[in-house]
Amino acid sequence: MDKTCRTVLKKGFLSVSILDNNFVEKITYKDIQINSFRGNHLFGGVANIYLRFRDQDDVISILEKATHFDHGKNYRLIKGKYKNVEFRLLLYLANEHLWFYDLILEGHQSNLDVVYLQDIALDHPNGVLSNELYLSQYLDHKIFKINESFHICSRQNMGLSNPLLAQGSINIKTKYFATDATQWFGSSYKVSKKPILLNKDLPNVNYQYELATPSLQTEKFNLDGKRRFSFYAFLKEEQELPIEKLDFLPLIESEYQKIPQHLFDRALKEKTNQIAENISLLPIICRDLTENELNTYFPKREFSEKQDEQLLSFFTNDYSHVVLQTKEKIQERPSGNIITTQNGFDDLDLDLFTSTNYSYGLFNAQVVSGNTSMHKFLSINRGLLNINQITGQRVYIKIDKKYQMLGVPSAYEMGLNYSLWYYALKDDVIKVKVFMSSKKNKINFLISSKLEKPYDFLITNQIVMGEHEYV
Repeated sequence: MDKTCRTVLKKGFLSVSILDNNFVEKITYKDIQINSFRGNHLFGGVANIYLRFRDQDDVISILEKATHFDHGKNYRLIKGKYKNVEFRLLLYLANEHLWFYDLILEGHQSNLDVVYLQDIALDHPNGVLSNELYLSQYLDHKIFKINESFHICSRQNMGLSNPLLAQGSINIKTKYFATDATQWFGSSYKVSKKPILLNKDLPNVNYQYELATPSLQTEKFNLDGKRRFSFYAFLKEEQELPIEKLDFLPLIESEYQKIPQHLFDRALKEKTNQIAENISLLPIICRDLTENELNTYFPKREFSEKQDEQLLSFFTNDYSHVVLQTKEKIQERPSGNIITTQNGFDDLDLDLFTSTNYSYGLFNAQVVSGNTSMHKFLSINRGLLNINQITGQRVYIKIDKKYQMLGVPSAYEMGLNYSLWYYALKDDVIKVKVFMSSKKNKINFLISSKLEKPYDFLITNQIVMGEHEYV
């Protein structure tokens, strides 16, 4: 990838790579990767800062709305404007253990707040790429409340050094917190791509799950002129014992006072990269299959699963399993299916070709020949909620002059060596079928329209050709 598409900030052993869409690609200190999911040029990343207009039920991502940027060796400044609020956000590396997101808001607006999210791993990059969800289970979060403001300390218990990352705010109180991305995004994010807490308060619950993402929400405030405050992140390379007090806060506050204010006055000439106007970052939202359509596609249903009289999933008489969109909205993990060549028990010691697919439009992932770790053709699924949407193989369909991703379908059918997605659109049903040849190392991919209408498609593949992407 063109190196000019990113900015790399450095201070000692601390390195922060930022893409030209303003999202963090990765944060590292020596051989420790601090963030969990690498940002990408298309969909950005998990780490974000949201400005919320609470009276108006309106929210923006400051990273997405920023139009211009400037950078130096240890800082990056972005600016933008939304409604009657101008903003400047400075990412400043104070030293190799400490960095700030320093925010200046200017304008006149009532009842605002800001939400800060940072996904974390705190482990060797190869370990993160091997299984970031597993690493998250070994992260222990401890919440401190000092002067009515929350600070979150996260310690990695996997490995020897036990690195710790502390995060909090300066010049503003953080009244609410969360610790896992599933709290912010919610299970329905797989379908809607809208975080469930986008317009709500964080839950103040220490949920130690598989998508470690410490999050902080400021107090509500009225903007009348200019206001400046900051979020900090402080890294300790080794934290042998669980942390009991934040004795480093005076150091952080002292370093905050040293941030050169003249940086905010710099002229920002470089423009933020924007995605092409004919590509939407939002997926197709399907309607549910009608009763007639269900009876047509699945005339014989067995072992039906229902909730409040609503059908969620079932089996067919030819042993396939079907999950409906309604279930995907409420279950924490996505449905998925592993398909392989050589399906007989006597063939399992032969040269197998396998692929894994998921309900939310990940049609092929972890496509491997033989060893499932070393011989990947396409990358694996990352996360539970389809946040990282560049993984594996994806399909975009052009409707109303815009390409939209095929995400969670109306129905997802899983068979022995095939998977089938049913996308019920307003006036058509698109079917995508992926299946393995029985005696050849071949994946077959079919797209069809019920009305036999012609469509334009874009198909993307994140190719690995080895053990891990990005390596």
